[in-house]
Amino acid sequence: MNTYTVQSVEVIESDSLTLTEVISYTALDRERVVDMINAGVVVPIGNENALDQCRFPAREVAKFRAAQRLVNDLGVNVDGVALILDLLDERNALRSEVKMLRTMIETDE
Repeated sequence: MNTYTVQSVEVIESDSLTLTEVISYTALDRERVVDMINAGVVVPIGNENALDQCRFPAREVAKFRAAQRLVNDLGVNVDGVALILDLLDERNALRSEVKMLRTMIETDE
């Protein structure tokens, strides 16, 4: 018998989400979301002092989930999560730049 692992994919049809929607999509409690915002893991659109009126880019749901995995699975504190995610973003940007430069070099040869 073959065993297959299927991952579900959630499609978010909006470009940005309310705090309530973020909590719903991520299954995080409000306090954890606020901690992540305060640590700079995610930056809301709007006045951070009025979170219920802020919006969050829909792509940030993945960042909230990654942050939660770092906290739950590895025991990283929220400030450490912000640093790790920033470094991962920087690494990804550098990889893209290296790929672009390699393509440019290959076309010049």
